Amino acid sequence: DYYRARGQESLARADFDHVIAIPVAPDNGGGYLDRARAYEEEGDLASALVNLDSANRVDPTMREVYVERAAIHATRRDYEATIADCNDALRLNPRDADVLSRRGDAYLDLARFAEARADYDSAIAIEPAVADHYADLAEKAREATQMRRPCA
Repeated sequence: DYYRARGQESLARADFDHVIAIPVAPDNGGGYLDRARAYEEEGDLASALVNLDSANRVDPTMREVYVERAAIHATRRDYEATIADCNDALRLNPRDADVLSRRGDAYLDLARFAEARADYDSAIAIEPAVADHYADLAEKAREATQMRRPCA
């Protein structure tokens, strides 16, 4: 994004090619994470997930791996997988407001409103700036209620 914002796509491509070409040691979870982020930046989510899975096998305590995977799953609208990765990230850091908020968003997209609200409440208790998610919760709940009303 840095290069693209400045109209330097060829430098962006060279930077991407450099990151991807660097061999990752089989025991280097951080290397797989870096490579996954490069693939994600390029829009290759499948390759990003492969590298995140490799990073997770090397070091299952890397919270960032779960956070990145949850973001990709959310982009792909795989909300159950998003929730699972958020759960794993929260086991490592239960006070991560961003992860609570992301999991709340996944619950919201699955119309699991009580769970979404619980996560938003927890996130806001940690970081009040995430309060804007309540508007999304109210809108989706209103839409769900209108869909269940019988037509007159």
